[in-house]
Amino acid sequence: MNSLFAASRYFLVKDGAEAKKAAWLAFALMTAGALIWFIPPMTSRLLWSAQVAAMPIANPAESSYAVAAVNLLPRGLIGVMVVAMFAATMSTMDTGLNRSAAGFVHDLYPALCRRFGWEPRSGSRLLAFGKAFSGFLGLIILSLALYMSRSDGPGIFEYNLLFGAVFGVPLAIPYLLSLFIKRTPSWAAVFSVALTSLPAMLGLVSEQVLGEEWSFQKQIFINTTIGVVSYVSTMPFWGRSPDTYKQQVVDFFDRMYRPVDFEREVGEANDLFQLKILGSFSVGIGAMVLLLLFLTNPWEGRLGIGFTGVFMVAVGLTFIRSARIGHPITD
Repeated sequence: MNSLFAASRYFLVKDGAEAKKAAWLAFALMTAGALIWFIPPMTSRLLWSAQVAAMPIANPAESSYAVAAVNLLPRGLIGVMVVAMFAATMSTMDTGLNRSAAGFVHDLYPALCRRFGWEPRSGSRLLAFGKAFSGFLGLIILSLALYMSRSDGPGIFEYNLLFGAVFGVPLAIPYLLSLFIKRTPSWAAVFSVALTSLPAMLGLVSEQVLGEEWSFQKQIFINTTIGVVSYVSTMPFWGRSPDTYKQQVVDFFDRMYRPVDFEREVGEANDLFQLKILGSFSVGIGAMVLLLLFLTNPWEGRLGIGFTGVFMVAVGLTFIRSARIGHPITD
């Protein structure tokens, strides 16, 4: 989740100090979240293995989390969890579609226009073109999801690991290393991706070619090692780079490490307004969760609902109070 795509949430804060706080908060939440994500499905396979195996889907193991939720959550919170899952999925897909469409419209599309002599679109026509491309990508995603839900092959989780090892690692290594290593030529990233793609593709057919199926861990280790070594091995060619490229690298690192002067570059902050909006929303959602206390549940179920609702209301009231006294919560 700390890739250059997902980490854009850190770039949307007002300065470097706030970005550091956001990164540390994400670190703490993801560390705690690992327990929330992994323990329920693991215990579900142990406690309710028959229910998991009986799920009428192509890959029953992928229903482990849902089975644990159905058996443990009180009435009312199961619906809340389903809504939260849909909201998280939709927000992630929406961000990904818009990001991909923006990359095509602002990067690939102008290059294609220059290459073929087309007249590029602008204004509302360019916006409509971006919307159409976003819709096209959405149809592809829906088609893939429907296919995977009916396929007897690897499940979505396995496909996610596979794509991460084959495509994610080769592309992520130069992205990461380029933020710390200055003295590499302009073709270092392409060279690293090209070499790392060879073992990445070999891992797909390792059982047929080598007689041994590479595990996910082995693929990650081999791809990462080759990617790092190949990228670093280009450093001796830095001296042959053009002076214009060297100056671009220097300007990039100077800009990256230059502290953000928020008042001069952006202007007046709206932290307090954002706190008030988020606080009010949290209080409203927490109050609606507390209404679930009127459902028929055992005392431990009511306790879980009460804790969830009160916690959300308390967080919201803290935000609202901070906004009223004029001090952001981060101070």
